[in-house]
Amino acid sequence: MKVLDVESLKNNITTSTKQIDAFQDKITGLQKAVRGIVSLEDSLKGTGGEAIRGFYDDCHHVYGKRYVQFQCPATSATSFLSVR
Repeated sequence: MKVLDVESLKNNITTSTKQIDAFQDKITGLQKAVRGIVSLEDSLKGTGGEAIRGFYDDCHHVYGKRYVQFQCPATSATSFLSVR
């Protein structure tokens, strides 16, 4: 017969939720830094500056959006399970 260890499950859900929150803080900081680089129009001029700003805007901005898309269902799932 299989037995579900509910206490262990709850502890793991709590740990996972804390890790997601900590990672979210890091991603938020990274997104702010990327926006800061992209907004350096006065400092990063010319073709090279445009290339650098374009790289961060095109590449890193997309990763931030994708993380948010992933993070919402993951947080909802952990919240749902922690209520049970």
